[in-house]
Formats: sequence, C-alpha cells, structure tokens
Amino acid sequence: MSEKAKELISWYKKTAKPFLEQNSPGATAITDNDCLRLEKLLERPEHVTVCFLGNSGIGKAHS
Repeated sequence: MSEKAKELISWYKKTAKPFLEQNSPGATAITDNDCLRLEKLLERPEHVTVCFLGNSGIGKAHS
C-alpha cells in the first residue's frame, strides 16, 4: 500500500500540481496539505487505516 501512496504523491507533485498551478492558481493549498499529511503518515512505523469518502463516481476507485 505504501508504494501506491508514494506513487500518488509523486504523480501529484510532478503532474497534477504543476497543471493546477498553471490553470487554477491557488487551487492546490488543500491538496498540498493533504499530500504533506500523507507523507508524514508514511513515515510512521505503524499501519494506518484510510477511508475515502465522497459522492459516487468521483474517483475513489481502489485496486
């Protein structure tokens, strides 16, 4: 699981964040905070249970 989270963080920083900064300045503040929180969680030695909430059909797919 942590490898997928690390891949997500990398994708956000390399792809999504630059796109958002170019097309919607200021739209990354909340997501930047979430990214930082996830990075801190990955540094912790214990397992953490994560729950994604939201409306149907907005990208909460799991694998």
